[in-house]
Amino acid sequence: MGLPESSVCIIMNSWRKATRHQYRSYLDKWNIFCVKTNSDPLDPSPVVCIKFLTELYDSGVGYSAINTARSALSSILTLPSGLPIGQHPIIKRFLRGVYNTRPSLPKYHQTWDVGTVLVYLDRLGETSELSLKDLTLKLNMLLALVSGQRAQSLHLLKLKNMSESNNKVLFVLTDLVKQSRPGSHLKPIELERFENERLCVVSCLKSYLERTSAYRTDSVHDQLLLSHLRPHKPVTRETVSRWLKNTLAMAGIDITVFSGHSTRAAATSAASSQGTPIQTIMAAAGLSSENVFTKLYCKPVKHDGSFGSAVLSSMSSTSEISE
Repeated sequence: MGLPESSVCIIMNSWRKATRHQYRSYLDKWNIFCVKTNSDPLDPSPVVCIKFLTELYDSGVGYSAINTARSALSSILTLPSGLPIGQHPIIKRFLRGVYNTRPSLPKYHQTWDVGTVLVYLDRLGETSELSLKDLTLKLNMLLALVSGQRAQSLHLLKLKNMSESNNKVLFVLTDLVKQSRPGSHLKPIELERFENERLCVVSCLKSYLERTSAYRTDSVHDQLLLSHLRPHKPVTRETVSRWLKNTLAMAGIDITVFSGHSTRAAATSAASSQGTPIQTIMAAAGLSSENVFTKLYCKPVKHDGSFGSAVLSSMSSTSEISE
């Protein structure tokens, strides 16, 4: 199109890093397919696109992957009408056929009992007596449960964006997260005090800040979660997720089934089962719509007020049963 390189860079940034990574693999396969079939990669017919998607289907990939490939093609190819090529009626019909033969079903049909993990955290003992490793893992899990956030959001929490008032701690996220859209961003993450000090995320947070204050020597260490190993550098999103998974394992949750991200569904489902209004859950966890919650996160669990308190209250039923 004759655009300057600076414009191309800005246009490329319209896709998030993860999306660019996903699209790149399918666009590379598209280029190879077009060379092999002597097709124009920038002006193909819908038939050529379907042949490409069929080749992916024949290789054994499922609906989700083929739909991603369609989105990748739609990002660079348009129909004469101006619509993305993936919106052509025959391509949409093809994708429906793929779904019917290889449906993309939810990874989890039910979720683990939040009370089981809370009992484990409670039995670790007083926060002041924990090792830095146990304190870090405990805070990480409590943050995930009482906020319902992704590991991505937890790893972006920064002390400069933290404020405290009326027994509450607020974190404002100033970085883009998965839910961020023009005119819409994640609301401040609100952490409330809880009557059980061993499960109070605010108390745990204060203990953690005191314990790690000596390691926060510069602006790089402004990130809330630091490694519990020397030299105590800020951790990545992948580390936060691994910590969650490790804590689940130590609490007795089957991690061959559930990943670190499952805390999001477990927390929101627990809050829902405690009678928390759907609007409160959506606002706290940053869910875009009630349909998203119902479809992806509302799972059956064995088991009022704020979102965080409702999640923590799930421990009581498990405690009574164990006693």
